[in-house]
Amino acid sequence: MRQLGDQEEWLKERFFRHRGNVEVVRQDLLRERSIDVGLRTLERVVAPLRRPPTAEVKPTVRFEAPPGHQAAGCTVTRVASHAHGSLVAMQLLSISAT
Repeated sequence: MRQLGDQEEWLKERFFRHRGNVEVVRQDLLRERSIDVGLRTLERVVAPLRRPPTAEVKPTVRFEAPPGHQAAGCTVTRVASHAHGSLVAMQLLSISAT
């Protein structure tokens, strides 16, 4: 793993370019950088890149309003964005109270 120490940014870019396919990254590493490393070793090196940021895994909190205090209007907005080299689609819910 010492031979991969200075390849961090290159590995990150290739990891996302190949959508997490470590075998393809390993082949690029050998072909372009002449670094021959085992698949399992490379998987351990890029493992932190597979973990989603903590802000994305927070649970949703549900709130129940008492009768007579329910929302007056709701709007759903669909948003698409690129994150970590992948297309991410979200739905945002906006609620106005009575």
